Amino acid sequence: MIHHREKSEVRRFDIFKLIVLIILILLLLWFWLSPPAFVQGPDEMGDDTAVATEPTEAPADAATNSATDEPMAEETAEIEAAETVAPEIEAPTLESPALSDGLEPGTVNLSGSGTPGSTVRLILDGAEVGTTEVGDDGRWAFDLDLQAGSRTVTLEALDADGSVAQTADLPTFLVALDIPTLELPEGDLLAGPIRLGGTATPGSEVGIVIDDELVGTAPVGEDGTWSFDTELAAGLHGLHVQAIDANGNVAGESEGFGLTLGELILPDFDLPSLDFAAGDVEIGGVGTPGSTVELVANGEVIGTAVISPDGTWTIPTNLDAGDYDFSLRMLDANGNLLAESESRSTTVADAVPELFTLPTFDLPAADLTGGDVTLTGTGTPGAELEIVVNGEVVGTAVVADDGAWEFPTTLPAGDYELALRTVDGAGTAVETEPIAFSLAETADTIASSSTDEAASLPTDFCADAEPGIDQGDTYIVARCEWLTKIANRLGIPYTNLIGVNPQIENQNLIYPGQIINLPPR
Repeated sequence: MIHHREKSEVRRFDIFKLIVLIILILLLLWFWLSPPAFVQGPDEMGDDTAVATEPTEAPADAATNSATDEPMAEETAEIEAAETVAPEIEAPTLESPALSDGLEPGTVNLSGSGTPGSTVRLILDGAEVGTTEVGDDGRWAFDLDLQAGSRTVTLEALDADGSVAQTADLPTFLVALDIPTLELPEGDLLAGPIRLGGTATPGSEVGIVIDDELVGTAPVGEDGTWSFDTELAAGLHGLHVQAIDANGNVAGESEGFGLTLGELILPDFDLPSLDFAAGDVEIGGVGTPGSTVELVANGEVIGTAVISPDGTWTIPTNLDAGDYDFSLRMLDANGNLLAESESRSTTVADAVPELFTLPTFDLPAADLTGGDVTLTGTGTPGAELEIVVNGEVVGTAVVADDGAWEFPTTLPAGDYELALRTVDGAGTAVETEPIAFSLAETADTIASSSTDEAASLPTDFCADAEPGIDQGDTYIVARCEWLTKIANRLGIPYTNLIGVNPQIENQNLIYPGQIINLPPR
């Protein structure tokens, strides 16, 4: 017989089962999350008797813990976080090498200790130069490039986020600087501007000490050289140079040097006035011996001269008529300007033409004989004269500055007429009146004459005489010719003509038809 329950009974039964299930779940949770009510173990007397312990009084929020697990989850997260917190980062230390004064410039391997896994950042003179990691053994190393001078190094420990956790400042130390050298200028030095120079550690500074006083500093270039311009008075000076580090401290000094400078004599003219006439002039003055003086006219250099040991100079030049501003520039051996004079203005007048003097002829002495003779006279200095003997030009002469002229020649015994041709100041050709003179025969000439016919020749015997024959290397002598006349006609120096005719024993005696040698032309 099947028993059928009503719906109300079924519903009550289901609710009962649900309540029982919930109670069982809650009991299981309570046993799982709560500590046991007792523990079993030996007592203080060593007995193996199980001892029950009083349960710990449940906290006020036990019901809450039994009802939900959120507070328990937060506690678990805190425990796990506490277990994973990174160890505290310590400040890094430098163990090798000791950064002390005297280190040589170059690469230095730094090593030390720090917190494993952290990062060490190196700061050199306030600027970051790199980072390195601390190994599991707590060690780190870094190659640091050091230049000469005063240096500071700082070590920073960085955490995982790159933030600075610890800082270690190391003492300032000095990297050695080279002792600077001083190269003094060569030659005779004069008071005034002067340039000093030398070598030192690249990138450093050099202090210049003159007469025990620091007069300035100079930077050293990448090529290791330095220079310094100063100005010194005449006399003896003591000099040395210093190596200056980055903090302005003296790291070393060179040996001392002595430098002597001569007195500078300013250039000047030695003339009270510069009044010149146009043409060739000489301008002189004074200055420092051994230097070079330049004469400047209207801004243009028109002459130079080296000043002599006595301090004087002379410059020849040629000036046209007009207005001039003269000044002087004095230079040293390297062409550097030492000094310059003040400008002096003047006016150069037109040249005064020289008065023309008609040339004259000094008559030979009465006992002058044929042969080598020297004709003399006077005229306008610088004028060129043509010597005309018996109507024929036998040579030229220039009147000297003292107004005298002379003309050496060879004339055989006989009667002559001498005239002089020149050009006057206006450019007009002029000729003097002929002057007659006679040359007596020598004893040798008289003895060698075969007949007396030559003595009785008329005075115009040579007037229409034809010249000899030029054959290039030789010459056929015609009548009324002598060696000087032949040399002048052919444009040959008389001494050259004599030199190629050693066979002529008497240079004052040649004969028509005689063949003589001619020098190369």
